[in-house]
Amino acid sequence: MPGGAIMTAVGIIGSMLGFNEAQLGLIIALHIAVDSFGTATNVTGDGAIAAVMHRLITGKGYASAAGDSTGSADSTGSSEPRAVLA
Repeated sequence: MPGGAIMTAVGIIGSMLGFNEAQLGLIIALHIAVDSFGTATNVTGDGAIAAVMHRLITGKGYASAAGDSTGSADSTGSSEPRAVLA
């Protein structure tokens, strides 16, 4: 559940560290404001890594040096893309 960690942590923070209700409310508000940036960074990073991996596998002739760069079945019957690293 999104945001579930902060709601769980509020009880621990309040009891162990002695934060009052106003301080806990501020922690929750700050978490809500900052969490979307962390999520956006995570999603963007995932997309960037996928693009880099795609380029490494299919771009610059790596896959074509080993055969078909489309990932279709090759002469061995394998449908997995192959990469040949120089």
